[in-house]
Amino acid sequence: MKHTLEEYNAAIFAITSSLRKSEKAILKLKEGTFQYRLLTQGIQSYHIALNLIDHEINQTKLNLYSLNDLLSAIEFYTTTIQRVLKVMPKFKEGTSQHTLGMRRIKAFELAIVLLQKETNHVNHC
Repeated sequence: MKHTLEEYNAAIFAITSSLRKSEKAILKLKEGTFQYRLLTQGIQSYHIALNLIDHEINQTKLNLYSLNDLLSAIEFYTTTIQRVLKVMPKFKEGTSQHTLGMRRIKAFELAIVLLQKETNHVNHC
């Protein structure tokens, strides 16, 4: 385990929160729209990251992901971090919005590390 259990648990909390919000939001969108496709990618990326974290913590079975799925998730998290960083200056340090943004950034960075690790594994198999 490269990260601490506390870091993994914080990431699970932040990613699960983002997943639930996305699952609620997608119900209000029309299939085929850009927003719908973006949320679909996000939901898939959240599930992949949660599976990778669970595997790291508990050595549970790891689902098999295609290289394309892993790379798409890395791209999703990278662009999402950039979007969060862009709005962070609007939130004063210590506010709930600032705290939420920082938690998401940390969780998504952890997800990228695990996704890259799995991408390397898939490339070498």
